[in-house]
Amino acid sequence: MLIIHANLCAPQVREKIEVSGRDARWEFPKSSLFSRTNYMAEVCSDLGEMVEVVDDFFKFLGPELKAVTGGSSSLI
Repeated sequence: MLIIHANLCAPQVREKIEVSGRDARWEFPKSSLFSRTNYMAEVCSDLGEMVEVVDDFFKFLGPELKAVTGGSSSLI
């Protein structure tokens, strides 16, 4: 996921800047840089888990529910 990748790459980029000595470094607290993106990554992960559970639910119960109800229109 791009959000996680950006968080992991930031220290590497900072180290490259420090080693090169060519650019002035800006100091930012990690919490202000990554708190929102970390939260977004957690939400996206939770949504992904929910989609997997719903998908498994329909795979597991889909045919049986259709057989009992006579179709899927009454399920939703």
